[in-house]
Amino acid sequence: MVKSFLVLLALSLVLMSCAAEVSKPQVPSSQASSATTVEKGQPASGKPWDNIVIGARKERIVNVYTTWVPELRTSIGKAFYDKWGVSVEYTSFARGSDFIAKVSAENKAGLFLADILATGSGSLVLIGKPAGLLGSLEPVLMLPEVIDPAVWRGTMPYSDKEKTAIDMVMVLNRPVIYNTGLISKNEITTFKDLLKPEYKGKIVLTDPTQTGSGNFLMAHLAYDIFNEEGAKEFLIKLMAQNPAIQRDNRMFVDWVAMGKYPIGVAPWVSAATEHIAAGAPIAFAEMKEGIGISSGGGSLSVPPRFAHPNAAILFTNWLLSKEGQTVFAKGFGSPSIRQDVSTEGIDPIFLPKPGDKLFIETEERMIQRGKWPGIAKDIVDKYGK
Repeated sequence: MVKSFLVLLALSLVLMSCAAEVSKPQVPSSQASSATTVEKGQPASGKPWDNIVIGARKERIVNVYTTWVPELRTSIGKAFYDKWGVSVEYTSFARGSDFIAKVSAENKAGLFLADILATGSGSLVLIGKPAGLLGSLEPVLMLPEVIDPAVWRGTMPYSDKEKTAIDMVMVLNRPVIYNTGLISKNEITTFKDLLKPEYKGKIVLTDPTQTGSGNFLMAHLAYDIFNEEGAKEFLIKLMAQNPAIQRDNRMFVDWVAMGKYPIGVAPWVSAATEHIAAGAPIAFAEMKEGIGISSGGGSLSVPPRFAHPNAAILFTNWLLSKEGQTVFAKGFGSPSIRQDVSTEGIDPIFLPKPGDKLFIETEERMIQRGKWPGIAKDIVDKYGK
C-alpha cells in the first residue's frame, strides 16, 4: 500500500499546470556544454563536473534563501562544508511570501544575491514563478544519480510543468497539534471537535490569508474533506472560537508548547517536529477525515541568475543526491521522495500507514488553493475578533 502510494505520489507531481514563461539560469561558460549533455540524458561526470567543484571552491559560498528551521540549516550547512569545503550562507524567513517579496525587491534593485530558493512549492510555483523569479532546473542538474528517474520512484518529482521547482520530501500535513499536558490524546479526532465550546479562546491558527500551512489546510478542507462552501462554513465557525492568528511558524508552536494556546491548527510541520525532538510537550492529533500530502517547506528552486553559479550548481546536485537527501530528510522530519533514502530516524507519525486516507497535492490543486487567501481574508476580516 505504502509502496504503491509513493509511486502515485511521484506521478502526481507532474500533472497539468498553468502556462508560464520560464528562463534558464545563467550558468558559467565551463558548464554550458554539460548542461546540454544532461538535457540529452547522457552522463554528466568527468572534467565539466570537476570544473564546477573547482569553481565552487573558488567562490567559497552559496547563498540559500529559505524557510528551513535553524537545526535543519545547521545540519545541511555542516554536511555540505565537510564534503566540499564551501560555506552555506542563509537568509531565513518565517513565511514563503516574505521570502518571495524580498527576492523580488532585490531583483528590481538590480541585486541578484540568491543562489538557491528553498521553501514550499506553493510559494515558489504560485508566487515566485509568475513573478519571473525562478529558472529552469534542468540545465543545473548534472549528476547521474540525480537525473536518473528511477531513484525518484520512476519520474522526476517536479512541482510544475515548467520544471522550476522540485519536491524533495513527502510531508503528511497533520493539521492539528496539541499540548499533551492540557489535552488528552483522543480528545480531537475530527475537524468538528475543534468547534466544541470548551475550546473557545484556546486555539492558535496559522494565518489562512497567506500562502503556507493555513492556506493548505483551507484547500484541503475545500477539495478533499468538505467542499468550497463547507470549508467556508467551517472557517466561519472556527472564527467564532476566537482563535489567535499567527504568522510566525516557530512562535505558533512555542505557544502550544507553553500552553498559552493548547491547540494549534495548521502547524508548520518542520517547526513542530523540531519542538517534539527537543522534548516539547506537544503531539499531532490523528484526524479521521484523512491527510493532505504536500512538500511542506521541502521544495527547491533556483533563480534565473546566480550570485555564485558554480556553488549553486554544486549545492543543488549534492542536496538532491542520496547523501544530501539523507541529511535533509532526517533534519526535515519527513521521508525523501528518493526511494534509496532511509526513513530511519523519522517519526512514524510522518510515514504513511496501510489504510491511511491520503490526498496528494498537484500543481492543479495548488492553483485551486491560490484563490483561498482572498476567500479566507474576507471571512477573517468579517468574523474574526
